[in-house]
Amino acid sequence: LVAYENGCPILRTPVTTGRTALPTFRGTFHIYYKAARYHMISPWPPGSPFWYPPTWVANAMEFIGNGTFIHSADWEPGDSFGAGSEYGPYASHGCVHVMDDPLQRLYDWAAIGAAVVVTD
Repeated sequence: LVAYENGCPILRTPVTTGRTALPTFRGTFHIYYKAARYHMISPWPPGSPFWYPPTWVANAMEFIGNGTFIHSADWEPGDSFGAGSEYGPYASHGCVHVMDDPLQRLYDWAAIGAAVVVTD
């Protein structure tokens, strides 16, 4: 993830994105909801391979109306973020996982309406 202000990068951090079956959508979006704490509830029923227990995340920023957020992932070890992590055991369900320190800076900086561009 690279955050830009006036065309200049101000923050760079590795992230984890969606697994192959539930990829993070590519395109240009905008942050339209922010919450310092957000309770994620699985839309998949128990027994589904995608189900997860109700989980609290921090510094959540929704940028796609289907429940796709940039958010914390306290369960994910720091060394598992980055290229290829979408194929690993901590791959998301389409969200973008960010480590706590850079996520806090991003959350404090990004305003509602900020552009989010997701590319390969």
